[in-house]
Amino acid sequence: MLEKYLLKAQEKTSFLQIFIITFLLTLILGLANYFLGNNSLLYVALVSLAISYPIVRYLHRRQREELEHHFSNNSIIFREEREILMLWVLFIAMTIGFYIIFSLLPPGDHIYHQEFTSPIGGNFLELENTFLIVLFNNIQVGLVTFVLSFLFFSGFVLVIVWNSSIFAYYLYQMGSHSMAFVTGFIFISHALLEIGGYIMLGIAGCLLSYRISKKLTDKKLKMQFIFQFSLTILIGLTLIVLGAVVESL
Repeated sequence: MLEKYLLKAQEKTSFLQIFIITFLLTLILGLANYFLGNNSLLYVALVSLAISYPIVRYLHRRQREELEHHFSNNSIIFREEREILMLWVLFIAMTIGFYIIFSLLPPGDHIYHQEFTSPIGGNFLELENTFLIVLFNNIQVGLVTFVLSFLFFSGFVLVIVWNSSIFAYYLYQMGSHSMAFVTGFIFISHALLEIGGYIMLGIAGCLLSYRISKKLTDKKLKMQFIFQFSLTILIGLTLIVLGAVVESL
């Protein structure tokens, strides 16, 4: 039911409704996960499953419309601002939802989150960690996002949900709501830059998948597609680099 309303909110580009519905979904599934054993991986899987259908359906339609317009009008660039803003809103809503569930319910099985947040905490707090280490880790995630998006777009959604849960768990580990709020406010800038980079690389994977399934005979259209694909990759990597710069400061 909520997935239907989430899809409608995306189609209307109502960011407030997208935030509220995603937030409620994260809370409801957090409660369901608690009664199913309180396992962090199951929680991430449930949220990914719930939002995959509306997101994938919306993004596929948007990409098809943009690409068809792109090819039919011989334009050079099509715009992805709406998709990036929408997924940023989803990321923030899920992060807040995950944080509330982690804080209010008794601790469950968070072994995988603990393994991932240990290096994250080091990157945030230790000056010895270098820009190159942070950048390498982020590029790895970006490449995984690209491959998953090329193979099946719902895998791209999993990357966004997983990163949201990791960020929320890192804030939860601080043990203080005020400290978590301040830290979250400080580090949300680099988190959104990184997520923006993953989104662009995910879109690039979707573009490549679309290109393989669609035969282009016109040489000019082929060159335009190569330009668009390369530009999307470049923007994604630039956002990831900027995120690593902010994170390593």
